[in-house]
Amino acid sequence: MSYVTKIFFGILLVSILSCKNGINNNAMQASFKNEQTDSEIYFASKRINEGFSEQDTSIIEYVAQFLERDSIKVVINHSIDNNVDTFYLSGNQKLDFFNTPETYTDQSTRRKSDYFDVKGNCYEFNTEAIAHNSVYLKKLCFTYSKEQISLSEIYLLDGD
Repeated sequence: MSYVTKIFFGILLVSILSCKNGINNNAMQASFKNEQTDSEIYFASKRINEGFSEQDTSIIEYVAQFLERDSIKVVINHSIDNNVDTFYLSGNQKLDFFNTPETYTDQSTRRKSDYFDVKGNCYEFNTEAIAHNSVYLKKLCFTYSKEQISLSEIYLLDGD
């Protein structure tokens, strides 16, 4: 083999290896991004649940960073008659909901839900054992943007 041919094959080999590593690196970055987003959803949902149940007003500052959307859908499932109420929060209502959710849930007591699992862009809570006249977080759903996650849907379970 001539010297020029060896250099050509050397450059070709380096090019192939760098392309292969670039593909693996992109796949690793996507995987890391998914794990990072799941982690963000988990920690945001956990903190929102704790603040919701303990009537912690300091949650407002924390939750505000996830209220970038124009409106947030709220779905309340009633346990006794299986009725579903749906409404949307916009503007100051988004913060008011976390500060005084009783005004949106017929004065029901807020209770802490058990932690469960991140599924896609939602965090689902375990709400198997419920008390009457209490409301529980059932599921929180988020949307993704390049900068952060944003709360898009809140599902509540009303113990009636």
